[in-house]
Amino acid sequence: MKVTINPSQELFVIEHTGGCSCLGFNNCFDDAAQMAGLLGTTKPDPKQKGTLDQYAEYQGLIRRYSARSDLNEQTWFDPGTPPSVVAHLEYARLHHRKLRLFFGDQTAGRCWLEENDVTGFIGRSMGPVRVPILLALRSSRGGGAILTRCIIRLIEANGQRELWRHQNFNLPEFQLREEQDQPKYRYAVHSDGACVARFITPQKRAQWLAFMRGEVMRP
Repeated sequence: MKVTINPSQELFVIEHTGGCSCLGFNNCFDDAAQMAGLLGTTKPDPKQKGTLDQYAEYQGLIRRYSARSDLNEQTWFDPGTPPSVVAHLEYARLHHRKLRLFFGDQTAGRCWLEENDVTGFIGRSMGPVRVPILLALRSSRGGGAILTRCIIRLIEANGQRELWRHQNFNLPEFQLREEQDQPKYRYAVHSDGACVARFITPQKRAQWLAFMRGEVMRP
């Protein structure tokens, strides 16, 4: 495995057989710091952020973490994940509760309007660092990792009961337009000066808006 540095994008580039993956400098540092805290060892030096030495330190911490059965059986949450989000995700995982997740800016609370991979059951990955994953069905065996630090609202899908929301949670302002130059998808939604969605019928647009607001579980 070869690791190189992309300084302009602040990424470690890890080459694998048949491809490569990337890890941000900040993510590497934050994960290493959290892991060191759990292990009770010296935390990484911020001055070494973005260096191959720190990446090697990060890999060493993963090896030590994976050797600790009391740690690697726990769910790993992104550093900075609100404690309430941790509690609700773990409860949903253990009790098979279906959730609707809203993602957005951690500070401003502005929703990103994600509409895919936001509704499902909470599972957990395999391996030494067991991260929360989103499952389409309770019986699903795999799913995508959840960016837990960027969750800004949680709704229980059955009954649509709100479980938690960021203190600054907010949705962009929407402007509804009928655009004649788009004969098929003429029913548009604009926000912040750009078109964010188009629909064949006004009913489909209304369903999408309700989904974004958490009023329904599917657009």
